[in-house]
Amino acid sequence: MGALRGFPGALALLVAGCSNGGSAELANGAAGGNGAPAGNRAAAAAASLDGSTVAPALPPCPFERTREWIGAIENGRLNVTGRVDLQMAGFRPTLTERRASGPGTIAFDLTLSPAAGAAVTDVARYQRAGVSPYRTAEVYCGGRRIASIRLIQVG
Repeated sequence: MGALRGFPGALALLVAGCSNGGSAELANGAAGGNGAPAGNRAAAAAASLDGSTVAPALPPCPFERTREWIGAIENGRLNVTGRVDLQMAGFRPTLTERRASGPGTIAFDLTLSPAAGAAVTDVARYQRAGVSPYRTAEVYCGGRRIASIRLIQVG
């Protein structure tokens, strides 16, 4: 017990998560002092004690801010770009097609892709040849629309 004397908080968390087998707190999702479920705190404490890491949960839309969205169709090629401020480095913003909300519209989901050494501010890009004559583009993140872009027809 003398070796654990320096870690009373971690021991208390571990014991709290294991009391009554831990099942009552885990099943009921009881909140701990910091608002996290007690079972999650106990699992995090146990993981940190054995040296493994616990990945943080990402918010539904993990971007601080987006801006400067522009889109153009030039000679049948669609180009959409926008500046994105990420909450963390090591990821790149990605635009993937999703079901559009109406005719003449192309829609995208803005998501994260792992990219070693990527900066915190980056540009999301989408390019595709042979597109229909779209008039607008929409960008969604976390299930909600964050940008509506009027596409410019060039050439």
